[in-house]
Amino acid sequence: MGAGRAAPFLLPMHPRRPPRPRPAPGRMPRRMRPAGPVTAAHRFWILGHMPPPAVAWLEEAIEEGQLAAGRLVVAGDLSDWPFRDGEGVFDATADLEGLGVRYRDDWPPARRVAGQARFSATGFSFDAREGAVGGVALRGARAVLEDYSQPLLRI
Repeated sequence: MGAGRAAPFLLPMHPRRPPRPRPAPGRMPRRMRPAGPVTAAHRFWILGHMPPPAVAWLEEAIEEGQLAAGRLVVAGDLSDWPFRDGEGVFDATADLEGLGVRYRDDWPPARRVAGQARFSATGFSFDAREGAVGGVALRGARAVLEDYSQPLLRI
């Protein structure tokens, strides 16, 4: 691998492996510089734990963009995800640029969006710094899905 390039990684699930103890709080975060297309995110969906309609929507809605940087914290056995009872930790932050999202076919798509996405064990949020929807400038917008089991996206 050359400088500035990152290899994709997969998070294996081991249903028979006992959960690992949590790392000490000061040692958990790992900063990444995984520049690459956002459309490759489908490699990291935790299939079997995500409702098929949510996966289908994500596959169609995310049209373009780049992952500029990110941070990932994972502790525990992913077969216990989404860690609702504290069996582990999942926290990922992604800095995105040039994002294109088509929420629905009958809505104007969001274009040239830059911001930060944060994924927790049970939901996600996205804070947009800039972009446009239907040609109207977008500044300081926030989207939140509080719980993956109840897929209601608030914008």
